[in-house]
Amino acid sequence: MYEQIFPNRDHRNKAKCIYLLGEIYTKKKDYNRALDYYRKAYEMWKKTLVMEHPYLILCLKDINHLRWLLIRSSIREKQIVREHSNSIVYVHMYTHVCVFFFLFFFFFATTAIRRS
Repeated sequence: MYEQIFPNRDHRNKAKCIYLLGEIYTKKKDYNRALDYYRKAYEMWKKTLVMEHPYLILCLKDINHLRWLLIRSSIREKQIVREHSNSIVYVHMYTHVCVFFFLFFFFFATTAIRRS
């Protein structure tokens, strides 16, 4: 709606709406999209408000918080991939050991049956 009222103009209320969209995406855990909205709101507020305004400080806090969340989630994803790849190696090794023992006992069972 603000796009229609204030086309190609930065306005503090338009920035507030964009900031609130960022909060919605933060709650939905869509951090990349939320970060985009927070950055847009910050750039608009930087043009329309004084640097000490609480909205600018709040927006910077949220941007830094989202960066921290993204870094933490990427580290956690790497740990999950590492743990998952290790478990695949263990399952693969376990499968080979089971097949080896099955063939080993099958061979000796068939040779014992042939002998008797």
